[in-house]
Amino acid sequence: MSTVYTTMKKCMDMSKEVGQDFAIQTFDQQLYAVSQQVKWSMPEVFQSHILRLGGFHTLSCFIACIGKLWSDGGLRDLMADSGVYAGCTVDQMLLGKQFNLSVRGLTLVYEALRSLWFVSFFRWCEENDGIDAIPKDVWVMLSKCQAKFSDESESYKDALNELTIMYITHVLPLTVRFRNWGYLESSTFKYWDMFLNAVEVMLQNIRAERESLWSLHLHTTTDMLPYFFITNRTNYSRWTPVYILDMLDIPHKVQSAFDSGKFAKGTFNGIWSDMATEKTIIKDSKGHGGIVGLTRNKSALIRWTLTRHVLGYFGSEMRDRAGLSIEMK
Repeated sequence: MSTVYTTMKKCMDMSKEVGQDFAIQTFDQQLYAVSQQVKWSMPEVFQSHILRLGGFHTLSCFIACIGKLWSDGGLRDLMADSGVYAGCTVDQMLLGKQFNLSVRGLTLVYEALRSLWFVSFFRWCEENDGIDAIPKDVWVMLSKCQAKFSDESESYKDALNELTIMYITHVLPLTVRFRNWGYLESSTFKYWDMFLNAVEVMLQNIRAERESLWSLHLHTTTDMLPYFFITNRTNYSRWTPVYILDMLDIPHKVQSAFDSGKFAKGTFNGIWSDMATEKTIIKDSKGHGGIVGLTRNKSALIRWTLTRHVLGYFGSEMRDRAGLSIEMK
């Protein structure tokens, strides 16, 4: 706890030196729990300290929840027997260990099942006179959006907004009726439709970070809570509500900054800060030339930390010169 206190105090001092009113710091779940207890025990010291729960680790835990709920129900067989992924790889993916592979794999399964979902939906519409309830303008606008999919102009955004309004007005009520019918007709349909809803939470959470959408971030994090509880993720079940309530009560100045997208660093590479740390400093420390297993001497550790980015740059230049490439996993 003393180490976390020192880190938080250092962060506050650095923020004050550059003229910031608030210090914002991100921790993974274990350190977040400790840091919150430090903040609660010293409210007069850390009154202006904003603590955030690492989104990368939270989403990894959520992916593990999806794996626990649907792996034995056919998800593992679907991913492995299709030949897309090896069985051992799928096991690691559904444990939330291989993050990039997990996201790609679940997205692939989502797209395949969602396409089958829409095939069944339109077949149901034909049998229940639902097609006639959809105006022709919806199909015209859908074709227009498809033709301008790669266009970032305002005309495409206007067309997309208009299509969204048409979808909510005319198509969404039909999908609700179809879903209710499917739940009554088939428990298998209900089972996999719940899977689609869970993967949508994952995709929306990623989108919130990529596009710096603060309200969507809070919404999707809240949607993860039931999955944490039913899969017995005790720590995240305990501390995620604390994080959400804490973020709903942040000062107005910080709230405005987060709403404007400043909670996610980067305009083209919006990722979680804990993911950036895992993929750089922590990965380097555990890889070849890392500090793990070499020494416990404090001064040697400090020297390694201060010079590692320089050595990493030199190593990268050497690999580029030699024509070597490293696959990022």
